[in-house]
Amino acid sequence: AEAASALGDADAAKSAAAAATAELESQVSALQQELALADGKISAAAAEVAAAMAEADAAKSTASSAAGESESKLAALEASLAAAEAAAAAKAEELESIKTAGKQYTDELSGRLQAAEAAAA
Repeated sequence: AEAASALGDADAAKSAAAAATAELESQVSALQQELALADGKISAAAAEVAAAMAEADAAKSTASSAAGESESKLAALEASLAAAEAAAAAKAEELESIKTAGKQYTDELSGRLQAAEAAAA
């Protein structure tokens, strides 16, 4: 009876470990999707920055011929460039925090899985 009970406990621990593994894989998959989305947003922000820089360069070349008007336009472009760069930096920080949270969660679930497997052994 004790052996049967121990086998039942081991089976329960194994199915708990399998469930933890499935949950871990699902969480990792969700985090990978979030990372891909964040990467896409960063790429888009970088493209906006590049476009704004190109506009700023064009504005600089015309500024010499139409100084007053172009200078205010250039200032607005430089402000939008700074905003785009700040947005890209914020997205990069957000991506890093998502990666860190994902790694911490993965490590935590791996620990739980190892503990469940050790308990099942």
